[in-house]
Amino acid sequence: MKPENTQKPTGRHEDRNTDIISPSAHTNKQLLLQLFGNSFDLMFREINCGEIQYTAAFLDGMCDRLFLSQSVIRPLSQPLDCKKEDAIDVLYDILYEGIERAMVSTMSEVIQHLIAGSLVFFADECTTCVCFNAPIFARRAVTEPTTEQQEKGSHEGFTDFFKDNVTLLRRRLRTEQLHIEKQTLGSLRNTLVCICYLADRTDEK
Repeated sequence: MKPENTQKPTGRHEDRNTDIISPSAHTNKQLLLQLFGNSFDLMFREINCGEIQYTAAFLDGMCDRLFLSQSVIRPLSQPLDCKKEDAIDVLYDILYEGIERAMVSTMSEVIQHLIAGSLVFFADECTTCVCFNAPIFARRAVTEPTTEQQEKGSHEGFTDFFKDNVTLLRRRLRTEQLHIEKQTLGSLRNTLVCICYLADRTDEK
């Protein structure tokens, strides 16, 4: 009798071919762009450390960019003396221990860390990556709307800030299927609007 497959069903990003971290940082970048549907809040930064080049990925509004710039990126301003295949291990060890970090080996883990507010580093010839956790909070509290009070459910509401509202959605819907696109409407005011949808539940037509 053929044994039953007891493996839990997985999402698209956990497919055998797409869940593996590629030894090419560019390939990993393109895969993230594909999984997040080119969402405008998915951002990348290239960091050169001599012969070692890192590609950093993060979700704008989800992580503290100032803290990461001062505590993670600035220490990398000096060239690193290591082999390319050791670049991720070296990065994990050189920064001070006060920064919460994790070494991951699958794209599904990468996605969860991005959504949780981490800065993720890829490097060529490395099939693992390191995630530095530094979540940021909204500039003002997301409080219950005074005109739409309710006893049950969430008591949070949107704020005046565009990115804070996107961040609120990201924290509630922790999936790469949440695609967020920006468009400009009108010929006079050129109003910036944001279209948010779940790619796996939305009719492409």
